[in-house]
Amino acid sequence: MYDTLIDHAELPALKRVPPEWARREGFTFIGDWAGPLYGTRRGWPVSPDDGGVQSMDVDPETLARDAARLGCNCVVLSCNLDLSVRTPQDSLEIVKDKIKRVQQHGLRAGVYLRADYVVLEAGDEMERKLARFCQRDQRGLVPTWSVDTDYKKKLCYHHPEVLDHFRERVRFAIQDLGVDFLHIDGYEFGGYEALDACRCDRCRDDFREYLQRRYPDPDGAVERFGHARLDGIEPPTTYPHVTAPDLVRCPVWQEWIRFRCGFAARMGHAIAQATADLDPEVAIEFNVGVCTQENNALIVGQDLPTMGRYSDGIWSEDGYWPNISAEGRIITRIRQMKMVEAAGNHFIAYITSSGPQNERQLRQSIAHMASFNRGALGCVGFAGIMSGGMEYQRNFEPRREMMQWIRARPELYGETEPYGDVAVWRSQGGLAFAPRRSFAAFMRTEQLLIEDRIPFAIIFDDWVKAPHRHRALLLPAVDGLSRDQAERIRAFVRDGGGVLIGQETGQFDLNRRPRTTPLLADLVDESERVDNPFMQLGTYGTGRVARIPDLIGSDPPRPAYRPDGIVDLSLDHSNWVLPAEADQVRAALDWLLGHRRQVVVEAPRGVLAEYRRRGDRLVVHLVNMREQAALNVALRVRIVDGEEPAITVESPDESTSKQVQEVRDGGSVVASLPCLDVYAVVTVSPFVGADDS
Repeated sequence: MYDTLIDHAELPALKRVPPEWARREGFTFIGDWAGPLYGTRRGWPVSPDDGGVQSMDVDPETLARDAARLGCNCVVLSCNLDLSVRTPQDSLEIVKDKIKRVQQHGLRAGVYLRADYVVLEAGDEMERKLARFCQRDQRGLVPTWSVDTDYKKKLCYHHPEVLDHFRERVRFAIQDLGVDFLHIDGYEFGGYEALDACRCDRCRDDFREYLQRRYPDPDGAVERFGHARLDGIEPPTTYPHVTAPDLVRCPVWQEWIRFRCGFAARMGHAIAQATADLDPEVAIEFNVGVCTQENNALIVGQDLPTMGRYSDGIWSEDGYWPNISAEGRIITRIRQMKMVEAAGNHFIAYITSSGPQNERQLRQSIAHMASFNRGALGCVGFAGIMSGGMEYQRNFEPRREMMQWIRARPELYGETEPYGDVAVWRSQGGLAFAPRRSFAAFMRTEQLLIEDRIPFAIIFDDWVKAPHRHRALLLPAVDGLSRDQAERIRAFVRDGGGVLIGQETGQFDLNRRPRTTPLLADLVDESERVDNPFMQLGTYGTGRVARIPDLIGSDPPRPAYRPDGIVDLSLDHSNWVLPAEADQVRAALDWLLGHRRQVVVEAPRGVLAEYRRRGDRLVVHLVNMREQAALNVALRVRIVDGEEPAITVESPDESTSKQVQEVRDGGSVVASLPCLDVYAVVTVSPFVGADDS
């Protein structure tokens, strides 16, 4: 058994180097891709007489000029010619003109493509032939994209003809249109479990072939499934309802999850390789959502770090706009951005639309995205019919001023690397079959790190086999562990690292079979052990260990599925809270770090902090999500003897202080910022943390 979700040895090698511009800059763009069919079917205004603005009617020169003035580096356009009220040739000329204008203004042009469905009623003969290759759910029905868009039929990529069709769309965009990147929506290959996941005959046959390849030895098959007749196993269903398990114990469900994730990776590879073969400088970004409290492997059938190998940007249309809710909960996309960076990509989301409602909220949204996404802002607004038409022109000047300020300072963003004392290990293999409660433990532990402004990274399974610079490893609920992973964690602690072991971590193997003795159970020197009713602290080698059996307490997360069994994809704020006994968890973190945090930001609740390094410089981004300015924000940095760092402040705000007041306090320097309105970046140079010297 391999130690992560997918056997990467089975994946073909990718002969593609990410385009340098996408790796360095990410994606900051205006979106202009909605066609008239989409709008008319949803009841939107679609003509100038009733306030509608069609994508095809947006003036190309105005769009390109405004995008450049804002500080975008690209624009996303429509090439869905079959969705135009004009003839395909007229539409093609309009799209080509827009691409030319965008590129003439020094920007890159991308086009919007859909991977998951086909519009048979408006398609040409080639597209209508795809009707034979539509998905079939467990009831035998053809899923559609949504209730009010039944004309969008979802496709099954287990039919090679579907991949061939999409490759042709990619070829058309690159060779006929001359685009610089692909903006791929609906990047899913089999639908959502507990909703519309495919169970067609081709999926069944491919699943059986996978099982026979994975379990060639009959004894191994009998141990796994109770028999060796793998050619008779069906993809799992949930009669009489369409739903899925929360806790995945059934071996057929487990192998189905692995099968789906591996297949999606192969499709990602095929699309990325086709793109690179046509033009290696064309970038790829896709939309699959970045799940933080849902089991993405189960529901969507994708492994984020693996999919990140085949893309340059990952897009999420979640509704978790950065704000402090009416209930006082701090909502951010920090987790998504850290996960995407760990997957080697830039994050993409909407910074406006139905989120920010006024200029201050707009500035907060831009600052939040820039700080945690290396200066890339994603979709900064829409042209055309989306969001009521020409949405990007609202608050144009404050939007432009802040975006241009960010664009002029690459040394604070894309030219940096993450800095942090703490790593949260979101293990793909360890969480693939875990219940909602396990994901809640991660969410709430990360929420404490976010609210307390503790520098942290989110890492994946490759961490245990790669060099690292973190001082503490957090395992809030890594239910499944292999013996090799446990030994690497043990070595990390033995050599001086700290580890937090939460909930049911290590109590199961990677097939969710309970272990008689949980792995890491011996990771405390009994002579050094300290207990209290909530946790256990101890040492192992030269490192430190904290065990916390319950991070959830009496406040359970919302169920993953609705009462009718369908997956619940609505907004869920139940996990945007601190863990149970938060002060005890804080004490555990302080213990793991040896009571010696290298960098501390002291500020009112609602001020966020992101920490980056650039050579010997520490770059600290401060974002105030409150409705009023934060006063007397302090940055405390540990220094070595003889170190005299220079501390500077930059801010696009008029009222934020541009200078700090510095004082020495023992082995630290404390820099106080009298007023933080919305956003400031503090640089400490040189920065050599006391533990690095």
